[in-house]
Amino acid sequence: RNISSLDDHHKLQQDLDSLQNWANTWGMKFNAAKCYIMSIHRKKQPSTFKYSLDNHILEQVTENPYLGVMISDNLKWSTHISKITNRANSILGFIKRNLKHSLPSFKETAYISLVRSILDYSSTVWDPYHQKDIYKLESVQRRAARFVKNDYSRTSSVSEMMKSLKWKPLEHRRKEQRLVLLYKILNDLVALPTEDLNLCHNLRPQRTSNSKSLKIITCNTDIFNNSFVPRTVKDWNSLPDSCVCAKNIIDFKSALTAHRD
Repeated sequence: RNISSLDDHHKLQQDLDSLQNWANTWGMKFNAAKCYIMSIHRKKQPSTFKYSLDNHILEQVTENPYLGVMISDNLKWSTHISKITNRANSILGFIKRNLKHSLPSFKETAYISLVRSILDYSSTVWDPYHQKDIYKLESVQRRAARFVKNDYSRTSSVSEMMKSLKWKPLEHRRKEQRLVLLYKILNDLVALPTEDLNLCHNLRPQRTSNSKSLKIITCNTDIFNNSFVPRTVKDWNSLPDSCVCAKNIIDFKSALTAHRD
């Protein structure tokens, strides 16, 4: 629920008390020292409240990891992107030291499985729109391309290296992953109801729209405008019928690749 008044704070504290009572009843114990409070808001002076669990005052934080994704109270993703790029660069450095004299195919496999998987994880949620974040992610893959090709010359084109390796820019991969997820949602392949996401078909499609175009969601902030649903709906509406009318997810992915090429 939204927390907008003192009464809302008390109700949330009652929920925490009920949670603690449930744990006591079943002989369980929460580690309150590892539980935190994070308020997501746009207020200049947000209301504060000291929440407690098991007589422990919960610490207020501005960011915290959830299922491997660092969520910030301003809903920006720069902290998460910095974290995963640092980790990816560290693993790439490990690969460079240990596979220096290996075949290019081994180097490529190591990069895709150990490094790129980090940069792709849950990217449908945090796909950035700030150029500095996009470049920070792409720079990891560009360094990997030089490593695989064993070409560190300043006059060499990294873009050409990536083309020869058939590596798509990570930005394109994230866009395709968002579209794949939206296809799954619209075709009931994942447990995300369309009504909860405010997804509905456009009753007045434009000439350039496909036969399954969706209603554009209006936004008041850049953060919401570039979040998954509004951003992906715009990308979805620009696809041809050969993509959106695909009979299954395999055909959809193939149509996406053909449309991109």
